[in-house]
Amino acid sequence: MARTIFTLAILFFLTTTSYSQKVKFDKIRCSAQKCNLPIQRVAPENRTYSIEKKGLYSHYIDPQAGRLYGWERVNSNPQVYGVVSLYGFSFGRANVKSQKKEKKDKEGNVTETYTEYWYEVTSKGRATLYVYGPQDPFNYKKNEKDPSKQSKREKERAEADAAAAEAEANNPFLKDVDVEPAGDDEEGVDEGAANIELELVKRVNIDQVQSFRSAKKRSKKAAYEDLNNNIRDEQYNFKEAYPAAAFRDGMRRFNNEYGFRPIKSNFLLQNIKSGDIREVDVWNDAVDASKKIMSSLRFNTDITQTQEDMKPILDFFQSIMSKYSMEDKKERKVAKAAFENIVLLQGYLDMHAENLALSNKYIDDKKLDKICKKTIRKTERTMAHLEFLNMTSRHVPSSVDEGEDEDIEEEEIGIADDEGGE
Repeated sequence: MARTIFTLAILFFLTTTSYSQKVKFDKIRCSAQKCNLPIQRVAPENRTYSIEKKGLYSHYIDPQAGRLYGWERVNSNPQVYGVVSLYGFSFGRANVKSQKKEKKDKEGNVTETYTEYWYEVTSKGRATLYVYGPQDPFNYKKNEKDPSKQSKREKERAEADAAAAEAEANNPFLKDVDVEPAGDDEEGVDEGAANIELELVKRVNIDQVQSFRSAKKRSKKAAYEDLNNNIRDEQYNFKEAYPAAAFRDGMRRFNNEYGFRPIKSNFLLQNIKSGDIREVDVWNDAVDASKKIMSSLRFNTDITQTQEDMKPILDFFQSIMSKYSMEDKKERKVAKAAFENIVLLQGYLDMHAENLALSNKYIDDKKLDKICKKTIRKTERTMAHLEFLNMTSRHVPSSVDEGEDEDIEEEEIGIADDEGGE
C-alpha cells in the first residue's frame, strides 16, 4: 500500500513538475535570405537588361556595379532599360537660428539670460531614375486598406506638419536669417534615354538630401565660424558621396520594378530561458539548429533541401502544440511560443499553404487570433504574387554568383505578432 502511494506520488510529481515553475522565454535572433518579388511580370526567357548613366556627376559611378537580380545584362536590344541621371548639386542656404535661454539658482530665481545661436543648412544631390520596358504589374486588392481612410490619415499628418511649422514661425524665441550658400550650386540637364523604342514605365526621384547643423554658440559670429570650420567640409564630402548613394537607391527601385532583389530577413525565435518543462533541452536544441540551418539559406538556391532539413524541427513544435493546451493558463504560454516559431519558420521557408492551414485552424482562439489574421492576410498576398509570377518560392535558383552577403539588404527584426510569419 505504501509503495503504491509512493509510486502514485512520483507519477503525480512527474506530471506536475512541468508547471511547478513559471516558464520564461527569451528571443534568439535568426536570419534567412529571400528575394523581394518584383512589381512587373516578364517571362524568364525575356529577362535581359541594360543600365546607362547620365549627368554632371555620372563620372562618380560605374553602371556595371549595379545589377538587376535574376536578369541577364546585355549590350543591345534589352527588354528593360534603366537610366540613372545624376545632374546637379545644391549646397543650400544656411539659416541662423536663435533661442533665448535662462539660468536659475536653486530657489528658481533667474540669474542670467542669454541667447544661443546656431546655423542649419540642407544640401541636395539631384538624381532621377528612368525605367523603360513592358508593363504587366501585379495588382492585389483583397484586404487592402480603405484608400479614403489612408488619405484622411495623410491629410491629418500634413495638417499637423503645417501647424508645427506655423508654431515655429510664430515662436518669439526662434528667428531665421538666410545667409549665403556654402559653395557654387551646379544644375545640369535631367534626361532619360535617347532614341529608345521601349515604353517609359516610371520616372523616379532619387534625390539625396542631408541636413547639417553647427554647434550652439552665444554669438552669431562664433556659430558662423563653426559652420565654416566644420560643416562646410561635411557638405563637400556629401557632394562627392551623393552619386553613389543615389545610384544604389536607383538600383533598388529598378529591382523593385523588375528584379528579384535579395534580402536578408532577421527574425526572433522563442527560446526557453528558464522553467521546468519536459522538452526544454529539445526545444532549445531545435531553436539553435534552426538558427544554423536558416542562416545557410541563400536567395539564389533551391529551397527544397532546407525545407527537408527543417521538417523534424517543425514536427517537434507541432507536437508541442498538440501536447500543451491553449485552455490552460500555464500551458498556453508554451503552446503560443511554439505556434509563433512555426509561423515564422514556415513563412521564411515559403511553406505558405501550411501557414494558411495552421492559421485558419487556430483563428478562433482568442490568444492566437491576432497572429492568425495577420499571417493569413500576408500569406494570401504572397501566394497571389507568386502565382502571378508563375513561381512557387521566393528563392530563385541561379548558376551565376550574384553578389556577396555585404551587398544584400537587411530587413528589420520580425516577430510573429508583427510580421505575420513574413
